[in-house]
Amino acid sequence: MDTVFTGTPISNNTTGAWPIANERQQLLAMLRQATQQATQSDHPVLISFTQSVVPCHPLRIFHAFKLLNIGDRFYWELPVEQRTLVGVGTATMIETNGPNRFTTTSTVWRHLQQHTLVNNTQEDLPENLQGPALIGGFAFDPEHPRTALWEGFPDGLLVVPYLLFRTEEESATLTINKLIQKADDIEQCAAEMHQHMQQLRLTIESTSEAQLLANDDINIQFTTHDLLPAQTWKALVASTVAKIRAGDYQKVVLARSIQASSEETPFNIEITLSRLRVSYPGAYVFALQRGERYFVGATPERLLRTSDGQIQTMALAGSAPRGNSEEEDEQLDLELLQSAKNQGEHAIVVTMIREALAHYCSQVWVSDKPQLLRLKNIQHLQTPIIGKLLPGKSILDAIGELHPTPAVGGFPRETALAELREFEQLDRGWYAGPIGWINANGNGEFAVALRSALVDEAQATLFAGGGIVADSQPESEYAETCWKFAVMLRGLGGGD
Repeated sequence: MDTVFTGTPISNNTTGAWPIANERQQLLAMLRQATQQATQSDHPVLISFTQSVVPCHPLRIFHAFKLLNIGDRFYWELPVEQRTLVGVGTATMIETNGPNRFTTTSTVWRHLQQHTLVNNTQEDLPENLQGPALIGGFAFDPEHPRTALWEGFPDGLLVVPYLLFRTEEESATLTINKLIQKADDIEQCAAEMHQHMQQLRLTIESTSEAQLLANDDINIQFTTHDLLPAQTWKALVASTVAKIRAGDYQKVVLARSIQASSEETPFNIEITLSRLRVSYPGAYVFALQRGERYFVGATPERLLRTSDGQIQTMALAGSAPRGNSEEEDEQLDLELLQSAKNQGEHAIVVTMIREALAHYCSQVWVSDKPQLLRLKNIQHLQTPIIGKLLPGKSILDAIGELHPTPAVGGFPRETALAELREFEQLDRGWYAGPIGWINANGNGEFAVALRSALVDEAQATLFAGGGIVADSQPESEYAETCWKFAVMLRGLGGGD
């Protein structure tokens, strides 16, 4: 039986008060201190001003950020844990390219924190809701030739948003971040920041969740087609299996894409996110905007989470559909748990993750056997893994070691990546890459961007893949990708 959880309850009120404290004098004092530091160090200073706010439905915030018209938006939520980050605009960003993107990002982030000014810590709030945070993601493979499809999405892009709304259980905060130069007009900066916060308040109070999601249950008519013919992709699976049996490698994850086109109306990102968060409360629901396009999805796979020096990850590999009845569901559960093909594929991922974390952790604990991760229309084998991070190491360092895991690339890693670059016939872009956030305390969370689509108004490109091993069958692998596409097809408005 699926657990249904919708996160923060949706109110039916047409309006509702959402007060923001008038702390302009405190903000002004902080800006003055920042200009003094910028003058003394001859280096810009990032200010991060956080205040507690009334918890609010995250999609209400996301919609209000659009109406402010101050830059691109970012959405990140794990509904089952009521943990949310919603950002808009750019205080500063770290854009990287090439194979060293993770270490470069980590180095620049450490340097930026040396020139950051944060308002007094509020002891009644969780640390993860205060101070600046980087949010964004990375491409799957920086060495794969890029096409126009992913224009504007570099190999790595993490942003400190101008406005950042965060929730954790019953607490919520609004943080305003700004990079201050020594010559900035402080009075003008304070006035603009205060105006934006008041505009945000008025916008939220004038729009209810009921109004925002009024068309949530209306299906959108759209057509889909394979970007690579089905028979061509199945032939690719067959040739990959032959190479695996010949000993060229143990596993390769082959992905494919489909295109969805709506003739009547553009896809609505707010409604897509609403559908995803309700249908997949245990998944990471995300959206990242670049101009008119959004990379959006609901992925079940955590790459890494760090909290107070502890690192948590999972091995996720091996898939099966859900049943149409309780009896059929139980039978499919048993088949997945007893499947030699899926168990073997899963074991490769567990071994690689354990060995990778050994470079960055003093201790690593691995669950004895895989568990079932059940989603609405698909289920997976999952093994939790926990490690104790070595001093001086960050989540970004560990991501550089882990990504891509055999669950999304293959094994051995470099051999599999070379195979994908030559034969997959797909520009993955950010699909299957790390997406998430890291804060100034070193805590953060990144997921693998699966079950996702790149949405450009009335057109969306969806991605899905499957792990190919020695006993894979082209027809069943193709069927598996179809189960996975169903997540985003429903999210875009394709019904149940």
